Amino acid sequence: MERLIVYPFDIEFSPVLRHMGLIENYTITALISPRGWWGTSNDACIVDGGKPTGLKISSDFESNLEHCDTVLISDYCKFLDYNKSVFPKIVIAVEHKRNIICTLPLEENQKKQIADLCQKKGVYFKHYHIKIRPLSSIKKQIILDINTPIICVAGISERTDKFNVQLALREKFLQEGYKVSQVGSKSWCELLGFHSFPNFMYSSYILESDKIVLFNQYIKNIEEEEQPDVIILGIPGGIIPINNNLTNRFGILAYMVSQAIIPDAFIFCTLYEDHKSDYYEELAKSMKYKFGFEVDAYSISNTKFDWSSYMSQPAMSKKFEVLTINNVDVDSKINSLRDCNFKLYNIKNEKDKTRLSEYIIDKLVEYGTVDSL
Repeated sequence: MERLIVYPFDIEFSPVLRHMGLIENYTITALISPRGWWGTSNDACIVDGGKPTGLKISSDFESNLEHCDTVLISDYCKFLDYNKSVFPKIVIAVEHKRNIICTLPLEENQKKQIADLCQKKGVYFKHYHIKIRPLSSIKKQIILDINTPIICVAGISERTDKFNVQLALREKFLQEGYKVSQVGSKSWCELLGFHSFPNFMYSSYILESDKIVLFNQYIKNIEEEEQPDVIILGIPGGIIPINNNLTNRFGILAYMVSQAIIPDAFIFCTLYEDHKSDYYEELAKSMKYKFGFEVDAYSISNTKFDWSSYMSQPAMSKKFEVLTINNVDVDSKINSLRDCNFKLYNIKNEKDKTRLSEYIIDKLVEYGTVDSL
């Protein structure tokens, strides 16, 4: 097992930390964040508000190099200057003859710079921010049938724990003996052994109608090559506008996906809000009429939209920011909504994480789309 340290550690890597069993051949020895991000010696759970991990966050990069073989340069959400705070750390790590894994988006000259440094010192460099090109040109706009059951995971916005849900499903289905193919909502999912959401879906050079066909072909090709029992699909970003300033690209990406595939199960991840049962029922109607998605379960995150911060921001530069809620409050909210016609789960509650996955498995078995193992 290679010993691994992660820098700069923040919420972006947190779901992976909670499902480290999905990364083979590595064990994490340290989590490093720049000074001022999370304090010092705090458990990594301070980042996502989940249960304690047993790993504490450090700000001492160099001393932790003595206890690792490889440095994972992780993608991050907070502001950090690559040239001032990231690349110098890579140089130091390579000077200590440590391998480099990177999930950051890099320009070609940046990749070459790191690769050359690593080659000189005899260490490896792996970059997992992969660009996925269309499999072929479109000769005819037809949609191919996908015969493998698809579990679709989407979020009302960013920061709804949808990647956590995707990893929890993968973990459970694999434990139960199912053969799983997966397309994740991140651009570096190959690190975890599955496919990233294809970046051609963001291209400004491809027509939206062509993207739908290409995405359908992408999923069909995975089905034919891997012959899975189930496909787990995560849709990046948010899928409906929050308001006129925070549009989530008007859900266009989710709409294109909805035209390319038909999910057999749909999990909708939402922010924590003080809503009643009828909110989730109306939201389900919206999903059905806008995308054709029948909501099977909701995952309520322990993040709440920060309205106070939003209202204090200048009109032309509004940003999406969230507050972290105590998980006990999320559990209490779910318990208060027992009259809801939909299943509600807290993915950071270990029992709920298992219940959600088991519910989806039972649903697919009941429908006859997967076999009971």
